[in-house]
Amino acid sequence: MLNVRLAGAIGLVIAATATPALADSAFISLGAGTNGWTYWSNDSYRDGGAIELAASGVYQFTPELGVQGDLILGSHQNKIDSYEMSSTEANAALHAFFRNEAYLIGGFAQLGKTITDPNSGDSSHWTAIYGGAEAQLYIDNVTLYGKVGVSATGVDDSEWGELSSVFAEAKIRYFVTDNLRLDAYVGLDSAKIDDYSVKLTTAKIGAGIEYKFDDSPISAFGQVDYYSSEDHGHGGIDGYRLLVGLKFNFGDDTLKARDRSGPSLDTVLPLNVFAGRG
Repeated sequence: MLNVRLAGAIGLVIAATATPALADSAFISLGAGTNGWTYWSNDSYRDGGAIELAASGVYQFTPELGVQGDLILGSHQNKIDSYEMSSTEANAALHAFFRNEAYLIGGFAQLGKTITDPNSGDSSHWTAIYGGAEAQLYIDNVTLYGKVGVSATGVDDSEWGELSSVFAEAKIRYFVTDNLRLDAYVGLDSAKIDDYSVKLTTAKIGAGIEYKFDDSPISAFGQVDYYSSEDHGHGGIDGYRLLVGLKFNFGDDTLKARDRSGPSLDTVLPLNVFAGRG
């Protein structure tokens, strides 16, 4: 079973990495900002910096059938008093879809790897696998986007079992003009470890803006994400992330065209990207 998972993971990473390079439409983005979180139990607060490099691209087999590949690399630094934590993440995703002028329907698989390295103690290596279905509906200047899925997350060489979860997310995108996009989303995640009394319920919200400069492949974006995660009977944690950055776009004249024919599908946003939390 381990070999099957390993072979599948390797294949997913190769496909997700190759798709932007072969894409009919693609973008590369670089963002930087802040992140942090607060523990409910003692009101301790930790903040720090965040940076993220991403590439996404779409390859069309036919005018309606295509695939999208995503590769995202991130790094976060956090500090509270004398305690420091660094986190490095890599996520690769592959989407397969049918899309026409009215809607998109498809499925996705994603593999994530996180390494957390505190200034005291040993580092931890986390592996997460995601899969599910997604759909988009196009109504004039509005795109409605829904995603549901399952995931399994584990710590390498740990006695803890896998953290299994089901999740759902709904997003709306509104194009003020063809090159100015506003968006907002809400999400819910329910996770548990069967062998332990651990049950997490997480609510997520976020909003973003992107503007593409006329007659230029460059667009500027801003994104804020917030989550509140409760471990029933054991307290909880609130976290946020704020990113601003630039995208270099290939193959689409406008942001609206990219939304309707290019890489418009999102990766799952792991909780650790908010605040270096593994």
